[in-house]
Parts: sequence; C-alpha cells; structure tokens
Amino acid sequence: MKNKGFTLIELIIVTIILAVLAAVAIPRYVSTVSSNEAAAEDAVIASIRSGLDIYATDMLIMNGREYWPDNPFDALQEKPKGYISSIDNDGTTDGNADSDGEWTYNTSTKRITHQRGDNTRYYWSYDVGVNVDLNDGGGSSLPPFNPPWNDGNTSNWSDWCDFELNEGCYACQNNSGAGLYCNDQCAAAGCPGFTASTPPTDDNNSVGQGVGNRGSF
Repeated sequence: MKNKGFTLIELIIVTIILAVLAAVAIPRYVSTVSSNEAAAEDAVIASIRSGLDIYATDMLIMNGREYWPDNPFDALQEKPKGYISSIDNDGTTDGNADSDGEWTYNTSTKRITHQRGDNTRYYWSYDVGVNVDLNDGGGSSLPPFNPPWNDGNTSNWSDWCDFELNEGCYACQNNSGAGLYCNDQCAAAGCPGFTASTPPTDDNNSVGQGVGNRGSF
C-alpha cells in the first residue's frame, strides 16, 4: 500500500492558513495582554488614591490638617508587587522603572512609574500639595563631623557651633565650617550676612492635585 503525503500545493495552502491565523491571533493576544496590564495598573493607582484619602483623614484627625505623604506609596499598607524603594534599584530617589513589572516613585520628576512586560513604560504625575514635616527641625544643617570631640554624635552639633563662635564672627567666615553649619548661631551673634532661619510650620499643610492620569514615556 502506497502512503501519500501532502502535495506542494497542499503545504502552501496550509502555510497560508497558519499565517492568516497567526496574523489574526497574535495582535488579539497582545491586545489582551496590554488590556490586562492596564487594568492591573488602574487597580494599583486606585488603591494609591484611596490610600491617600485615608492618609489625609488620619492627618486631619491627628494634626488638624489634611495632607499627603511625599511618596504616594507610603499611603499604602501593602506595596504593589514590583515596587522598588531602594536607591540602588532605581527607587524613590531619582529612578524610573526599568525592568518588567517594576514600580517606582521618581522624586526628581514627581512621577509614579511602571514598566510593563512588553518593556513599555508609563507614568502618573503626583502633586503632594504642602507637607511640612516638623520632625525635620529648622535652622542650620547638621555638620558631617563633630570637632573638637570627633565622637560622631551629631546631637552635640549646637555645642560645636558655640565652641567655634568663641572666636567670634571670624569663625562664621569659614564657609565650609561654622559659616555653613552654624547659620542661626552666627545670626544670633550679630555676624553680618546671617539671618536666623524661620522654623517650619504645619499651618499651611494641604493636599494637592494628587495622582494624575496615565502617560507614556
């Protein structure tokens, strides 16, 4: 008995049929995946917006003013899968999402960013409004060193400034020493060119526009 295989014409017809099916199926598959990713993004953004509302209400109860966190992800009890907050991994300092499924908050551009599985990237702007954290203190910056003790205890920095100003305003002329780190002490001593810093206040704390609409980059 003689076995028959496909003729050349039949193979060509089958190939054409498969090509047509692929041409129809692949775009639909890609579209479905894209729609699913967009829906997942929408769910994350919706949870952030809801979290911001809850956060603002909590701040109103505790402090008398509604305001939002500087990082919108801080309003979430549970961060989305793929959220990166480390500076070493393009986190909240200055990075955009650059790996599949990654979420970041870019503090330079004030944007939430996300990279999809097809390497496309999207962002949502974030307007925090006014958020003055009284824990930041005010006045001079902490020095990176602590002479004359050199003990690394920056809680002694006011004592260090007082020690430096034993020399008078001459010490404040050192722009990499007392002139940089002892602004308020130099101002209190009446040294020219120095004005005491205004302590921060939360009287003007308020929410901003929040999370914007999706954009691509």
